[in-house]
Amino acid sequence: MKKIFGFVLAIIALSTLSGCDDGEMSFKTFDFDNDQNPTACGDDVLYKIVGTEVLILQFDRNTLLPNVETNGTPRVVTFSGSTNSITYRNYSGEVANDVICTQFAPSTPVVIDQWEGQGTISVLTTRITSGGVVSFQHTIRLTDVTFTKDGEEIRIQDNAFGSVTTTRGFDFDFEDEDTGNPVQTQNCDGRVFTAKADEALVLEFPSAAFSTTVGTATINIEDNLDIYDINLRVFSGTIANPNNPQNTRICNPSIDAPEQTQRWQAQDGTIRIVTTLSGGFYNYDIYLVNAIFYNQATGSLENFQPDDNTTEPGVYYFGQYSVAQ
Repeated sequence: MKKIFGFVLAIIALSTLSGCDDGEMSFKTFDFDNDQNPTACGDDVLYKIVGTEVLILQFDRNTLLPNVETNGTPRVVTFSGSTNSITYRNYSGEVANDVICTQFAPSTPVVIDQWEGQGTISVLTTRITSGGVVSFQHTIRLTDVTFTKDGEEIRIQDNAFGSVTTTRGFDFDFEDEDTGNPVQTQNCDGRVFTAKADEALVLEFPSAAFSTTVGTATINIEDNLDIYDINLRVFSGTIANPNNPQNTRICNPSIDAPEQTQRWQAQDGTIRIVTTLSGGFYNYDIYLVNAIFYNQATGSLENFQPDDNTTEPGVYYFGQYSVAQ
């Protein structure tokens, strides 16, 4: 549930502060220019505190901070006071973090001045890879925001708010730590999957995909989305019984824990299935080639491309699925 107060964004450099009313402006200083970055309350609130003053930004994360590079061109988001809102507050005393993040206002300090803002905010998003871990740095600016209260207006333009860093919230790591090979695949009811910790990579293919003819088959994902479903599922906790398919969250609809928190679907790229016959078993080595997964959350712009092969870039080895001859 969203917090009552929104994300407060850090303002690093204040370039324009103008009043559009003849009355006395009641902003105390509106000076958030320091080295402190914004602090978060959950996924949809950022705030910055300077003494008794607070700037609060509440927003839809998929709109403002998707994990998608902007490639030098800022993402511009409109704040109109509905889904996305900006609030300036001045309190009767210095403000602690728990004052902003709590659902119930404390008895002290109390709000003595509040202005609501509307306008545009821009975000530059840069992908950062360090030690195999991918994160995204979002540099945020108040492009042009007008704050209003009781007929008075104050316009803030081109202000640096600071940076926040986000991650995708999953590893996409299905490697056995002891052998270095992919975690053993499992199957049930038309699904072939591999699971590790709180993540599962699930392939829902028709039986015809697994031919009894030795050789290599290539399937275009985009042209066959209604037949071949490849999805990454992320859960709120460890998936129980990954080696006992009928007792897993993946195969048994009566098991509703842990909660599924993310679902990503491969919508571009190709599937490569290499079929061999050995010891009375058909062995299917499954590869995802230049596959791009898209976040299925409503309004999300996020996507990612798995790649664990240094000799053949863009190729991800899912694992081997075997069927008796």
